[in-house]
Amino acid sequence: MSQIISANWLANGRVVYLTSEGGWSLVNVDAAHFADKAALAAGLDAARRDEAANLVLDITPVTLTSEGAAPRAMTLRDRIRLQGPTINYGKAA
Repeated sequence: MSQIISANWLANGRVVYLTSEGGWSLVNVDAAHFADKAALAAGLDAARRDEAANLVLDITPVTLTSEGAAPRAMTLRDRIRLQGPTINYGKAA
């Protein structure tokens, strides 16, 4: 199992993912994967610096499982954050 780090942009609330370059991406496949506790701790330190600079908030490590063809978040909350809203906004029913 590996982990990624998600957060929300402070400016608009969108879900973002910490990249291996230390930036943030709206695309979950750009997320850096952390295989051990030391690497995750370093990633969380970088994310907290951006939180202190008022760029992101609600920093969350997301545990991924390798069941099936693609990695999948372990919790329902994180699966919804990775896959997007469960309803279609602005579309007629």
